[in-house]
Amino acid sequence: CWGGGARAEQWFARVEAGAACERDWGVPPAAPAVLGFSDTTLKYCNARLGEGWVARGEHRERCRRANVSILRIGGWTMCKNLEWLMCALRGRLAPAAVHARLRGQLVVSLPLSRLDTRRLQSGSFLVPHTGCGDFAENHVYFLEACVLSEVCTNRDQLFNLSRSVGDPFSFRCEYDRAGYARLREMLQR
Repeated sequence: CWGGGARAEQWFARVEAGAACERDWGVPPAAPAVLGFSDTTLKYCNARLGEGWVARGEHRERCRRANVSILRIGGWTMCKNLEWLMCALRGRLAPAAVHARLRGQLVVSLPLSRLDTRRLQSGSFLVPHTGCGDFAENHVYFLEACVLSEVCTNRDQLFNLSRSVGDPFSFRCEYDRAGYARLREMLQR
């Protein structure tokens, strides 16, 4: 979806500069970004609403009520996901007034140390062909984990997260510009 050659270089430069962060991502102000599988993000939002760790209700509405940012904008593409993730890890999904307070806080609803590749076998929530191949919604969390492991200098902490007060498995990415350049090169091959 980012194209090739000069077009791709321009797109990746705009993503790194945060050009997409001004988009209306449909998230509440000062909401931390939550990553995880479809069911674990919904359970996390319901738990924040005081309803327990259950997968019940509609994602977007439940997470919005819980003051949580998840990527549910419709018309998903790998490009939109990378734009959202790069804005989230820099704390720029929210209005400028709260950027400093969030400072890129990400919440992981399932620690990466517990990723189970059997989730890759799941055919549920199959996303139609998007130009990047067919895949299940659960594959997206693996994509996000791979991106974070490339663009955060503190990538080792991703796989050793422990619960913190307030939000389980909280993570703040220390941005690695050279890592982003490597990711950009890999994705353009």
